[in-house]
Amino acid sequence: MIDLTRTTTALLEGLGRSVDDGTAWATLDARYQPLLINLGRRYGLTNAEAADAAQDTMLDFLKAYREGRYDPGKGRLRSWMIGIHRRRMIDIVRDRSKRNVVGGATIADQEPGDAELEHAWDEERAQIVLEDAMRALREESGTADRTIRAFELVGLRGLTASAAAEQLGMSVSDVYVAKSRCLKRLRVLVEEREHAFEGD
Repeated sequence: MIDLTRTTTALLEGLGRSVDDGTAWATLDARYQPLLINLGRRYGLTNAEAADAAQDTMLDFLKAYREGRYDPGKGRLRSWMIGIHRRRMIDIVRDRSKRNVVGGATIADQEPGDAELEHAWDEERAQIVLEDAMRALREESGTADRTIRAFELVGLRGLTASAAAEQLGMSVSDVYVAKSRCLKRLRVLVEEREHAFEGD
């Protein structure tokens, strides 16, 4: 789960350039690895290749950061991390072609520009934030399973309130109340998680 108490900016400050802050590193890694893996898959890497590219990107990122090569005045963190990740993904595709492994369309074939990669990054980040917020909503005590289910059926799957009410044995007005309550709480949870990415 994303650490809501520390923004990316605070985590980077916690890393420092020479002191090993394992908690800051673990939180950054947990925050960005899934995003990088999804980005790799989006551009044609297998699950294993995407995981390798993400791990290598994070290690390269940490080394470069500790060496003082990241200057926030020259660009956003995500642009810098995307640059590292692009090189790692291309390295994997080149290695694959040297081994004569056939794959689908890849980043090397598509050659996405910076704007396209940043847009893909934003989409993947939004999806990860939403999934984590939904997981937190389901795990919160005080919210009945049926309430969450009503919200998922109407708010996420597009069922009508009457169809959801019939399926769950609720009144239509109870379904609307469940949707409203869950949506309100979900917005807060999403906002908290978006805040955690501050500085990228």
